Amino acid sequence: IRKAVTEATANKPDFHAIENELNVIAGVLLGNTQLVVIAESSMSMAMAYQNLLSNLPLEITLVNDGLEALSILLKRKYDILITGKALKTLNGVALINALRASDSANTHINTIMLTTSTNFQFPKNVCLPEYVILRDTQLSEKLPATVLKIIESK
Repeated sequence: IRKAVTEATANKPDFHAIENELNVIAGVLLGNTQLVVIAESSMSMAMAYQNLLSNLPLEITLVNDGLEALSILLKRKYDILITGKALKTLNGVALINALRASDSANTHINTIMLTTSTNFQFPKNVCLPEYVILRDTQLSEKLPATVLKIIESK
């Protein structure tokens, strides 16, 4: 808290070091629990995804609006973003690109995009999600396997 007060009164405040220290403290408190944001316009689908991931060491935050997801992701360090393509206010592609362009702790967050489209084309000159998973009959296997792959790669 003292560091934050000192930094707040500086000519050019820079809170990155304080944010990094808070992230280290959060990591110690959470152990190997991964922080995940699921951004999905349908809360019933978001809860279904949460249920698919219930056996993994995750703390999941559910949101149904891309702008709300961005606001959350700019305030706290998360490990994984799972997003649908179509969201309220800000779509999944725009959300990922806003994070990549930000100077936040989540600039390099692992991203998974879920889509129903089998021929989905990303616009040119955008940052792509690391993983794209179809919402099909194999989703219940692919989503947990992909999240586990991300967790194990850390």
